[in-house]
Amino acid sequence: ASKGVEGGNMAALTSLKDFRIERMLSESTSRKSIALLGRLEGAEGGGQAIVYLEKKPFQSDKIAEALSEGHTLDQNFHNAEYAVYELVP
Repeated sequence: ASKGVEGGNMAALTSLKDFRIERMLSESTSRKSIALLGRLEGAEGGGQAIVYLEKKPFQSDKIAEALSEGHTLDQNFHNAEYAVYELVP
């Protein structure tokens, strides 16, 4: 099956394994998103594509479970006022 535009309609993708990044278009730490320009290998018409990735919000019912599962904390930053940690599974 070919990838990309077919008869004026975008073909459905099931994976991004054939997407090759050319450059980052934008990144938002506040929205936790990134836009990437790249190409889909094997796609008709050159396969140029923009992929927009966004982190899903936390599931409030799973937060307590995530904090109690024995994950480790990596400290990314600290000063006299506060510290920033990354929760690592």
